[in-house]
Amino acid sequence: DKDDKDDSMDTSKDASRKLTPLQDLLLEHIAEEPKDRLDLAMTLIYHLWQYCHGLSETSSSSDPWGLYDFVVVELVQAIVPGLEMKDRAFVKLFVELPRLTPRVFEELRAACEDGDRVFVAMATLHELIVLR
Repeated sequence: DKDDKDDSMDTSKDASRKLTPLQDLLLEHIAEEPKDRLDLAMTLIYHLWQYCHGLSETSSSSDPWGLYDFVVVELVQAIVPGLEMKDRAFVKLFVELPRLTPRVFEELRAACEDGDRVFVAMATLHELIVLR
């Protein structure tokens, strides 16, 4: 349950309350088979990016990107353990994100510190530098 998460991430808890039941269901569905549902995850991420981008231009809200950040980090945390480090899905996930947030970089940093994922995480960093 998302409400049982660490209280140190107040923005993510606030964002999780803004998820629609459909978004919640999509997160669960993608997490079940992340490699096969990576395209669905990217579609959801781009939809949220477009929504938040529109809010940031028209709203006086201090942080319209909280929901985007929360969902992207949730998807990364759900998808990464299910990906094989030999394929390019890990790199694709990070490189194709429309907006890279500090919390996303924290997930990538954690992967760089993980002995099983260090090579693909460093390759991902290289791709991000080259392509962005």
